[in-house]
Amino acid sequence: MISSRSLPLLLVLTLIILVAVSPALGIFDCCHKYTEKKFTVSQVGMFKSYYSQESAGVCNIDAIVFKVNTKPCGKPNIIRLCADPKQKWVKKMISAVDKQAKRSKRNQQKKLNKLCRRPKKSSG
Repeated sequence: MISSRSLPLLLVLTLIILVAVSPALGIFDCCHKYTEKKFTVSQVGMFKSYYSQESAGVCNIDAIVFKVNTKPCGKPNIIRLCADPKQKWVKKMISAVDKQAKRSKRNQQKKLNKLCRRPKKSSG
């Protein structure tokens, strides 16, 4: 039987082993290299979102991971695109995706406002 004193130590050791083994098991979905293709802001419609991957954790490189729809017409096909955060085009694309998201939120809110308006009561 495990004593109550050794339980915290056992939990810590289990966590260390899990973190050490997890990249080999594919538990963490890390970028290992950057895309060589450079994209322009005119292609921002394909870019749905992004997040930052940091090398300080489990992954071995810093990256901006874009979620990109490769089939904007028809059934969506979302892929991850790993990009170097130091590249100029990446910084421009981050800004463009942020602007696109703000516009989308405003447009969604306008549509919601139209749907949620109460019809005016007729006086009569």
